[in-house]
Formats: sequence, C-alpha cells, structure tokens
Amino acid sequence: MAKSAMGRYLAQVVREARERAGRKPYNVASAPPGMEGADPSTIYRFEREERWPRNADHMVDLYAADLDIEPLELWRRALELWQLEAEIAADERAHPTR
Repeated sequence: MAKSAMGRYLAQVVREARERAGRKPYNVASAPPGMEGADPSTIYRFEREERWPRNADHMVDLYAADLDIEPLELWRRALELWQLEAEIAADERAHPTR
C-alpha cells in the first residue's frame, strides 16, 4: 500500500475489530443482501497494508455491516489512533531522551 497514515490506522482498526468479533476475512467479504461483496484476498491485503482498496468507503461499509457497527465509528477510531500517535511523536520531538 502506498504510504498513507490513514490507510495504516484504518487497516489496524478494522483488523482488530474483526478479530475481536471472532470474524474471518471471508465473513467481511461476503456482503449482506443488496450490497456488493469483495474478494477475501482484497480484505487480507488491505489488513496487511499491502494495498489500499479502490473504494475505501465500500471496504469500511463491508466491515461495518459484518460487525454491526456504524462505518463512521471505524473511521473515527482510525483518526483517534492517528492523532494519538502524532501527539506522542510531537512530545518525543519536544522532549528527546539522551
């Protein structure tokens, strides 16, 4: 996957949410009726940060549908992780250890 901070955190968030729910990539890939699914290998590559999906919104929608949560919740968690890491990095730059 091209270096993308959002991609990194989003992949981490959806993988952890899926694993906590005891779901497999093929569960996420199998969309509910009326929604287009995805190949399980696409899910696998995204979670391992190998490839950003063509339609990130659709990918997040697949996770949200499988996990019965709102897509916005997954995006929000990813943004929180990104912000937390940025704050930690800024603090480390401001207070380097010798």
